[in-house]
Amino acid sequence: MASLADLLILLTAGFAVLLAGLTGLAVLMVGREFSISLGLRRQLDRRVGRLAAPSTEEGERQRRRSYLSRLGDSFDRSAIGLGLAQSLDRADLRQLKPSEFVAIVFGIMVALYLAFSAILRLGWPDALMAFAIAIFGSRAYLNGRRDHYRRAFDAQLIDVSTLMANSLRAGLSIHQAIEVVSKEMAPPAGYEFGRVRQEFRLGEELDKALKDMVERIGSNDFRVLITAILVQRQVGGDLVKALAVMTKALEERLKLSQKIETMTAEVRYSNLLLPVIASAGGVALNFMLPGLLRVLFTTLPGFVILVLFIISQMVAYTFVSNVANVEV
Repeated sequence: MASLADLLILLTAGFAVLLAGLTGLAVLMVGREFSISLGLRRQLDRRVGRLAAPSTEEGERQRRRSYLSRLGDSFDRSAIGLGLAQSLDRADLRQLKPSEFVAIVFGIMVALYLAFSAILRLGWPDALMAFAIAIFGSRAYLNGRRDHYRRAFDAQLIDVSTLMANSLRAGLSIHQAIEVVSKEMAPPAGYEFGRVRQEFRLGEELDKALKDMVERIGSNDFRVLITAILVQRQVGGDLVKALAVMTKALEERLKLSQKIETMTAEVRYSNLLLPVIASAGGVALNFMLPGLLRVLFTTLPGFVILVLFIISQMVAYTFVSNVANVEV
């Protein structure tokens, strides 16, 4: 019996030793695989880091750019920057940030000052004229771009109204008709209706998106068209027939607008050229009589004449602009 018990003890001990050995071997194998995978992961991280991390010179250049862009980002988020961003958007200059536009205007101002200093040599009046021309010129440029964008949009209104009417006649909804216009029409109409479609997909009400589009473009013809669409959506009725009537009305308004622009073109361009001709004449006289323009800034009679000249030019420009601006 004792020998049998000893044999069982030996077998149990041997099995325990074997199990412990197998367990240790398994632990060693798992540890080896983990070590290999960890080494591969570290090698991969180092390779990715070398590929993604910029060089020292490039990293320093990026840090310098970030330092310089902080001021621009702060300006873009300010109230003035947000207002300027809306003006750039309406002038079809949305690819420019407000800080970038201000930097361009400042560069033009410096260039004008250097040119005036080299040609006129008036001293501080050179800086004043450069500042005035850069500020008022940039504002006039934005207004001109905005009017050009609006006229380009108005020229597409007939096609927009026709396309929407055909889409509704084919059984599409107003949302689907707007999507068709955004895809089929070229910019600016295609782009603007694409914005309305995107805003609607993001949860904005269609009426609100269309009203924002009207305010953004500032077109009276488009305001009438959208008002007709919104009224038909609220009170009901034949929207296709309303769009057909609007299309005919837009065609007549477009013909009349083109005729008026042709008849008033000479007056409008003369109104723009008269201040330029007067200023160029003053510069020419300053070349023939050096120091003539300096008198306008350094003496009381000259300053009075300068103020009267500026006021007369502003009054004449405003009067002629109001006469030539015929509303259809």
